[in-house]
Amino acid sequence: MNKKTALFLILIIFISNTAFPQFKDMKDIETELVNIVKRIDYLKNLETNDKSIDKWDSLSKENSVLTQKLYDVLKTNRNSVYYDFSELRSSGMYITSSSDKNLRIFSWDTKTGGTMVMFNSILQYNFENKISAKILNNVLENNGDGAGYYFTIVYKVKPNVYLAVDNAIYSTMNVYMGIRGLSIENGTLNDTFGIFKTKQGLVNETGTGYDFFSVVNIPFEQRPQILYDEIKQVVSVPMTDFENDLTGQYIKFLYNGTYFAKENLEDRYIKR
Repeated sequence: MNKKTALFLILIIFISNTAFPQFKDMKDIETELVNIVKRIDYLKNLETNDKSIDKWDSLSKENSVLTQKLYDVLKTNRNSVYYDFSELRSSGMYITSSSDKNLRIFSWDTKTGGTMVMFNSILQYNFENKISAKILNNVLENNGDGAGYYFTIVYKVKPNVYLAVDNAIYSTMNVYMGIRGLSIENGTLNDTFGIFKTKQGLVNETGTGYDFFSVVNIPFEQRPQILYDEIKQVVSVPMTDFENDLTGQYIKFLYNGTYFAKENLEDRYIKR
């Protein structure tokens, strides 16, 4: 083998390793995460008279392990940015990403609640090829997080500015859907910046709480939902009536390049 051929082969190997991240370690990591989720499911369904087993304490500990391990992976392992985590999704984890793949949110039911479902969420973001992560809510260690949220959609508004649709379950009847702003500023996540203009000023989130029984018999894809038109840059939030039932009417928020503001009152309502 001459020098040119050897250099060519080295170059091909380098390009291959650069273009196609190595996921062998990620597969093993995902298996560990899935096993923790399975233990959480097992403990949730465990029925025992053995007083030496504290079911709820064990659930709390397993969720703490899951939270810390997933956070560490998302913050430090570069390959995790490109990894799909398909088995973790199949185990019940909500995973949603922005179209540019620079922001992704992982959410899961901690199985520590009752009719109020308790969710933990971790966000991973990528800025100039540097990754980081932030725990958005940890209901087991911060009571201020309440029930927590699970996230279903992330929209890109413009470079480094995003909208995330979040959901909360407070009881069998009382639920919430909202949409919040997220931005990456100088490599740091800002999950509290004001992006919706209201009479009280700029706020981070808008949404609606409603009676779940008003939509329970409607197929999921036909229920009123928070919508974002990425072309027109319009957010549409479902409205409720006086009985807190969801209606077919929406409030629209129009983006002006800096924030979303409500449309004029005379053009306030739209039908899906």
